[in-house]
Amino acid sequence: MRAELSDAQRADHHARREAIMVRKGLVRSGPGQPKKNSDKLSAYSATAAAELGVDERTVRRDLSRGKKIAPEVLSEVAGTDLDKGVVLDRLAATPISQQCLAGIKGCPATAA
Repeated sequence: MRAELSDAQRADHHARREAIMVRKGLVRSGPGQPKKNSDKLSAYSATAAAELGVDERTVRRDLSRGKKIAPEVLSEVAGTDLDKGVVLDRLAATPISQQCLAGIKGCPATAA
């Protein structure tokens, strides 16, 4: 049996991995044309896609979810029935202040 990461775990992984690689100067953050001082650095999504053998669009989608969804929410959703791309896309479109629900550890209580 092959062990794969869930959608929420992949989103969290890419967000954290990109932050580490940008901090170390191995890749540049975000898509688009490189800036003058980072001509030789490729975007994280292109680098990760090549290393993992997946489409760059898949990495960009997972990365976007990981950046737009609160880490506490991602960890609570992982492994549940809500751990699906469609649900994560809806969460990513929701402001972070409205993503946190009562009962999620680490989330500030939100006003109803």
